[in-house]
Amino acid sequence: MPRPCAQKNADIDQRIQRVLDEMPDGTSINWSHLARKYDVPYQRLLARSKGRGTLQSRPSGTLKLTDAQEYALYTYIERLDQLGVRVRIPMIISCVNYILFRAYDPSCSTSTPRNTLQRANPRWAKRWIQRNSELFIRRQQSLSLLRAVAHHRC
Repeated sequence: MPRPCAQKNADIDQRIQRVLDEMPDGTSINWSHLARKYDVPYQRLLARSKGRGTLQSRPSGTLKLTDAQEYALYTYIERLDQLGVRVRIPMIISCVNYILFRAYDPSCSTSTPRNTLQRANPRWAKRWIQRNSELFIRRQQSLSLLRAVAHHRC
């Protein structure tokens, strides 16, 4: 069952959308009058009229990777797994930092979270693995004694 506050916000957003749908284009609008008339918050109505979305519709500002970048990381991990290479946290961090470096555009003047050069760390990598439930950590098997001796025979 949704919380009362969430229902209230959804109701306000529906009323704001109704106001915006009924607005004629090209006329001067008194937003404060409309906010009082439809009983909606003035600032929220003004922001929606300028194109800002709801909190639920906006993308998260805390995610480092876009969907395409996340897909690239996921396919990299899949490919290493197919080759039999055990993917470790430092390998994920290195790959993510390379992806973020290649996506960074220093010529862009805006300072949005997507435009600043970000870096991944072990904590981020562990949380990313937890978020992607189809990935799991396999414990590496220890070498048998005969194989270990064969490796160090030089």
